[in-house]
Amino acid sequence: MSPFVEQRLRWRTAHGVCLLLPVVDSAYARGYDSEECAPPRFRHEEKPTAMLQRIDHVNIVVEDLAAMTAFYRDTLGLRATKEITISGPWIETTTGLDTVEADVVYLEADSAAGLELICYRTPKGIRPDALEVPNSRGLRHIAFTVDDLDAVVALLKKRGVDLLSEIQCVPTSQVEFGDRQKRIVYCRDPEGNLLELCDLCSASPDS
Repeated sequence: MSPFVEQRLRWRTAHGVCLLLPVVDSAYARGYDSEECAPPRFRHEEKPTAMLQRIDHVNIVVEDLAAMTAFYRDTLGLRATKEITISGPWIETTTGLDTVEADVVYLEADSAAGLELICYRTPKGIRPDALEVPNSRGLRHIAFTVDDLDAVVALLKKRGVDLLSEIQCVPTSQVEFGDRQKRIVYCRDPEGNLLELCDLCSASPDS
């Protein structure tokens, strides 16, 4: 066994993890053409350990906390679970901002990541351009699964919510969901943030 492999295996035995050590084996340097010299991610029998468990929450910085809370709570049906004001060294150090004071509302669904609406009293932020445009770079929309997309869309129309289109069916020839088909529609919240609402239904024969 090469010095590289011996050293790497000893590290795994002693510490329970594998780190890629400096290249000392010619087969490794030639591009992993030896199975025993391949790093852990290339070995068929090994699977990477997931560091992330789940998405904990999504944060939206808002201008009008009351209006945004009403939309997500009263229109979309999320539960407001906590309303607090945050300040002090911990959040200033975390964000890299000075003199932070912000009001926060936490909302939840029955089984999903939480939604955190935060309104900074100080320092005031700015709204970047084109946040509401679907192909603007960066984090662009939040997707919510609903039980009955038709009923939700009808409610949103009744309440004057800005919908980008009618409900669209995602072709199963492009994205498969077993024997079901995904339906989606985009809308915007009161401050222009883009949302996706979706459900799964029985796939149609011509989808």
